[in-house]
Amino acid sequence: MRKKLTILFLALLIPTLVFAFTYDWEIDYMEYANDAAAQAAYVSSASFRSNADIDDEDMADISDWADQDGENGVSSQVTFDSKSCMKLDSGTAKASSFARRQQDIGSLGTNFVVSCNFYFDKLGPYASNNGKMLFKVDNGTIVLGVIFSNDGLRIRDASSDVLIDGTAITEDTWQEWTFAVNGTAKTVDVYIDGVLTYEDIDCARAGATNGLIDFIQYGYITSDCITYIDWFKAGSVGVLPLQSYSESTIKTQGTYSLKGVAAITDSLNDTLTRTIADNLDLSNSEGIEYDIYALRTGSNIKIGIHDSGGTTSEHTANVATSNTNQTESWDISGVSDANKDDIDSIIVTISNADAANTFYLDDIKWGIDAAGGGNWTWVQ
Repeated sequence: MRKKLTILFLALLIPTLVFAFTYDWEIDYMEYANDAAAQAAYVSSASFRSNADIDDEDMADISDWADQDGENGVSSQVTFDSKSCMKLDSGTAKASSFARRQQDIGSLGTNFVVSCNFYFDKLGPYASNNGKMLFKVDNGTIVLGVIFSNDGLRIRDASSDVLIDGTAITEDTWQEWTFAVNGTAKTVDVYIDGVLTYEDIDCARAGATNGLIDFIQYGYITSDCITYIDWFKAGSVGVLPLQSYSESTIKTQGTYSLKGVAAITDSLNDTLTRTIADNLDLSNSEGIEYDIYALRTGSNIKIGIHDSGGTTSEHTANVATSNTNQTESWDISGVSDANKDDIDSIIVTISNADAANTFYLDDIKWGIDAAGGGNWTWVQ
């Protein structure tokens, strides 16, 4: 506002002068002094899951999973909900009827993290193998035993199956489950859809075969209990496929830039979102400018501005040279004032995750002309 008043004052004093100018105002200079501050500002949408450095199964081919079906149970590879899946169907109810697949994926460490995307099409009660689904992961010392049924989530301790939550499981929807096992303490933390939901749960059942993974859908009493498994990951640690950090070395202004680390495949369409406390009015503005530095070349990252009216406008950065800073000029003159007069968030989206990427963003600003630049020129 001060610049506009100054221009008006000068124009009134010297009416024979014509001013041609561009200038810029801050959107975000990325001055976050540590990782915690960066992550609080740019919140990741990614789900906490296994880093999959031991096994990563997309279930497009399940021939490497041993078929252990019993009685009327059938395990198969199918396409369901546009996803390649392992399907476990218990079949017509009968004693010892179950669908089962098993694989030895090699050695798991004392601590390990496993993740699965499950769709429980139909489950039965827990009792008497009526219609529960059992998921087991063995590291040779302990075996994580997780039981899904229509009357709750249970986890095995040294001697029994312990009810954790009677309402944790939702049928007919995808749920992503991650289990982070502390083999020393013999406990597990449980994440549902990336959110830590249960912590330090006893999982001390004795193990026998390091690396043995087991999926079993029972149906002794209830017919056609069905579970779909979209993918399975086993690793040494858990990660967020997309996370933000503070960076003090690779920057173009100030003391810090924002660093983003995107994992291969899993980070696709994940976002880093900053909610703006004092909404920005970009009415009549024509350009946004920002600096980007990335390990990958090409069009892999989008920068978006979200208006409180519900519209998100985006710009894709085309990185010409890796490990080199470039300034992106984003022409927003075509975005209506109604869609940029009340900007409440900045959104960074991973649009290509064919390879892992690390990128740095700095000096996001807006100006009157689409070229940006912050320069003043007086023309008489």
